[in-house]
Amino acid sequence: MSAAGPLAPCAVGEHVEFLIRVQDIKQHPKHQSISALVLDSECRALVGQNVRLGSYQTEQVLMRGAELWITAKLRRPWGSINPGVPGRRLWLLGQNVRATGYIKEFKTNDLMEKKSEPSVLLHAGILRAVATGVRQNVTDDEWRLFRNTGTVHLMVVSGLHIGVLAGMVMLLLNLVVRMTPRLSRMCLIRYVMVGAAGFSVIYYCWSVGLQAPVLRAGATFAVGLIAYASLRSIPSQYLLGFAWCAVLALLPYTFLQVGFWLSFTAVAILLFTFAHRMRRATWIFSLCILQAAIFVGVTPATSFFVNATPAISPVANIVVVPLMSTIVIPLSMLGHLAATFSDNVSQPVLLVADYCLHLVMTFLEMLVTTNPIVISGIGWSGVIFSMLLAALCLIPISLRSRLIVISGWSLVLGKLPPMPEWAEFRVYTLDVGQGSAAIIDTAHHRLVFDAGPAFPSGFDAGREIVLPAMRATGSFRLDRLIVSHEDIDHSGGAGAIAEAFPHAEQISLTGCKHRDTWRWDGVTFLLLRDEASRDRNSGSCTLLIRSDTASAYLSGDIERATELALKKHIPRDIDFLAAPHHGSKTSSHPAFVKSLNPDVVVFSSGFQNRYGHPATEVVSRYRRRGAKLVWTYSSGAILWESKDKRLSTHRNHLLDTYLPIKRHVKY
Repeated sequence: MSAAGPLAPCAVGEHVEFLIRVQDIKQHPKHQSISALVLDSECRALVGQNVRLGSYQTEQVLMRGAELWITAKLRRPWGSINPGVPGRRLWLLGQNVRATGYIKEFKTNDLMEKKSEPSVLLHAGILRAVATGVRQNVTDDEWRLFRNTGTVHLMVVSGLHIGVLAGMVMLLLNLVVRMTPRLSRMCLIRYVMVGAAGFSVIYYCWSVGLQAPVLRAGATFAVGLIAYASLRSIPSQYLLGFAWCAVLALLPYTFLQVGFWLSFTAVAILLFTFAHRMRRATWIFSLCILQAAIFVGVTPATSFFVNATPAISPVANIVVVPLMSTIVIPLSMLGHLAATFSDNVSQPVLLVADYCLHLVMTFLEMLVTTNPIVISGIGWSGVIFSMLLAALCLIPISLRSRLIVISGWSLVLGKLPPMPEWAEFRVYTLDVGQGSAAIIDTAHHRLVFDAGPAFPSGFDAGREIVLPAMRATGSFRLDRLIVSHEDIDHSGGAGAIAEAFPHAEQISLTGCKHRDTWRWDGVTFLLLRDEASRDRNSGSCTLLIRSDTASAYLSGDIERATELALKKHIPRDIDFLAAPHHGSKTSSHPAFVKSLNPDVVVFSSGFQNRYGHPATEVVSRYRRRGAKLVWTYSSGAILWESKDKRLSTHRNHLLDTYLPIKRHVKY
């Protein structure tokens, strides 16, 4: 079964029983996210495949390496596609995940551990993560702090961790050799050191789990060790090319990962930069040059693919990387290794590492703010031009020339996406799964209508989708937040948005007044609501937007009776319509559809959602009227602009050609 192909018929839409080996776990207060390998199953096509599963059964915590029988309902990998947010489907495919789903039942409790007693260490979860790759006890707040400061790479076992381990082994052997003159005269000592370092790296990679970043770093390091043992001066670009080919040979699917390209880009930039630097430079100066080169060279690509590069990341990394690589990571590794023999030995070592890590966390908390400044929203032309300028910054030129180039580079990266012209507006319908969220822009104002869902797993669409999309599509500001009604799929993310913009005006269902109107930048906004309705869905607060040449209607979850009551307030032949109630059977009355006669209809619904949204008869009803139909789950975020009434989708068309999906875009 290929990564792009459909699941086997025996695994689609059914509760399947199979034996898994747990490879990685992420723990939330009410949810577990588990990466596992299928060892045996009644559906034979699943055997040997990687799956990613969720579970709300958190009474017991699974151990990495545990093997147990479970019952789960699977579907092929999927994920939302939005501006400012890396595509989850591409990430899953790059991780070689062939199916996702939720665990209904644990058949056995073998190799499961009870929740441990509270640790005396302040950051025991982070210490365990950086040493062993087990990240299940790292809290969401800690992850968010590392992301907002650009230091999340320290939490992923990668080249830094493998380099630290190999360096520790070779340093120890070097000390032994220096203390034993007879050993220092042996010709084979170099090969002994390389062999010991290589064995340590292989064992470490196997123990932390053979995930893509680990294998990528291990293969790259292996090429370097072979070059070191060969006693030949091999050009660095050849070594990098050999490592690149080795990684692709071992992990062909990692070609789809953004991290694969960014990591090799970073290494190439470092090799290129230090090839022209003075070899006698102090380590402090070299560290500053290293971070500056990484930031200047990688930021354009990161801003394009990930759309969220914290501006404070160079400052954070200059301080944090030396402390982590010289103290925290080595002591964490030694402490967890010693714990297998004696807690009395490991505890003092881990306490020192924990104290240094606490200093790191305190420093990062001082740097970060509620709304960290990020570089985002850069397009193809911007990324190419800024990378050319970054290349000029990195070559050995005069200081004056470098300052001029850096000024141009910063102006390109700091340029915000343009807002609509006066008397025009645009609607970004975001892909939030089974839910609703939209960003409406005028020339100088921004409005968010609904905020998407939030789940016990810790996923909050307001924080994870809406806020990044706002950064990537325009000025990071908000004038008004409107929540159509209290259903969690519309209001779940409102808290995170309100926290980010405490001064923005908020309109909830109780504050929505029928026919309340205002005007921004030549565009008229009108709230419409059936105040007589007692039903939560039908009583939704809806929004009509009109300019001199175009109109759009965001309908919340209203149903047929409310549609008939409100259609007299909505102009005929409307240009853009967010389909009522995600296209449910109880909505889109034929008279309502005929009256509005929309040109574009957007169905905001989740992939293979359990409600069957949108209903087939509703889709046919709009199609018979000649409307252009777009689904968020297949097209990603959808942008509609009143100027020229242009419609565009965010999902990558080239990628969808390579990884085919059933597209629901009808023109």
